[in-house]
Amino acid sequence: MTTRHFANYESGEIYGISATPERFLMRELGARTPVKGLYLTGQDVASLGIVGALYGGAISASVALKKNLVSAVGRPPKAG
Repeated sequence: MTTRHFANYESGEIYGISATPERFLMRELGARTPVKGLYLTGQDVASLGIVGALYGGAISASVALKKNLVSAVGRPPKAG
């Protein structure tokens, strides 16, 4: 009840769309849209929560730049 009060949502989930098997099969939740130059990002593009939002950003940037940036997210930084 506390989460519902502070999140102030009437329906749905605090972390976006419900985490059901059908949700992960929805093609509409990708980074691409029918509008040229418009990309979606955030947790619903990839997965739930903060890590999902991080990967959603990497996926969207990869699509926009036509370069795979997703692998760079999980790679440790180069020593200096």
